[in-house]
Amino acid sequence: MSFLDKIFGKKERKSVTIHVDKENFKINGKVFSFPFLYSDLKEILGEPTRIQMSDGKADEDGYVLPLRYSWDDLGIDVLEKFQGKVVELNLQISKTKPYPFSPENPFSGEFLIDGKPYQEVIKIKKEDYFFVEFNVGKMEISARIASEKEENCQPQEIMSVCICQTEPMLKSKKKNPYKFKKEKGEVVDFKDFNFKLLVIEELMYNQDLLKPKFDIYDFVEYAERAINPDEEGYEPIPEALEYFRNLEIPKKWTEKITELYQDGGNEIYMQISPQWDGEDEIYNVQSFEDVENFPRLKRITAFNINDEVCEFLKNKGIEIGN
Repeated sequence: MSFLDKIFGKKERKSVTIHVDKENFKINGKVFSFPFLYSDLKEILGEPTRIQMSDGKADEDGYVLPLRYSWDDLGIDVLEKFQGKVVELNLQISKTKPYPFSPENPFSGEFLIDGKPYQEVIKIKKEDYFFVEFNVGKMEISARIASEKEENCQPQEIMSVCICQTEPMLKSKKKNPYKFKKEKGEVVDFKDFNFKLLVIEELMYNQDLLKPKFDIYDFVEYAERAINPDEEGYEPIPEALEYFRNLEIPKKWTEKITELYQDGGNEIYMQISPQWDGEDEIYNVQSFEDVENFPRLKRITAFNINDEVCEFLKNKGIEIGN
């Protein structure tokens, strides 16, 4: 710490070492076992810089929905599920935050897996997409990796790492149907995300081609944090938005699109923001250039088709619906 830092009271960053092996999970030499007491972790890390408060309501198992504690200076956040017990610990690796609750700064400490730096152990294959998961003893390591569309990140760069206890029985019963899979063939490159949502509405909910059919109440069962769609759904739920941003649309299905219809009651909007009242312009299409990808598209009904857009679409042979 510099002389000026001492004068003006700047705090020195704590040194944090996390070691996971087949026998133990250690933080600065102290052994932890999930679920562990938040108070024990606070003795090592100090007071968190941010706390995402619970609403105090209990889930179906009778537990109060979780709290999230973030140490922005250390690049660490944890999820407390019930009775002061922490059920997962996350390390922010990249400068780009993968989630709204992620710490503001990357983890600056030492993270070892079986005695080796995590970079040597977490092997990312070319076909890996979005997550790389593996077990170390009773611990599950889940690395969130960047997609090609992630800002300020290299494709497949590690963005964050989640450490939690394995749940083999639960996972063997029900696999996550929403785990991202990269399409093998050519995919559509969209310029406007809201236009993409109209295409997903048609292919997923009207023509039943895109699988799985996204259901927010099912989706949240696999989310890394506790999400209550009825309470958070007045705004777009970030994890739902992220799912659809990364969902790839095969080019082979572009000829299936002959009409696009936008309405405040579209199923896609009820999945992203279940309590949305349709009064704002959050889903307005800003650019209709993506029509170039759909050779059989003959009719569009959308919220904000002004005279300029109307002329553009008519020149493409596309009729404007009411």
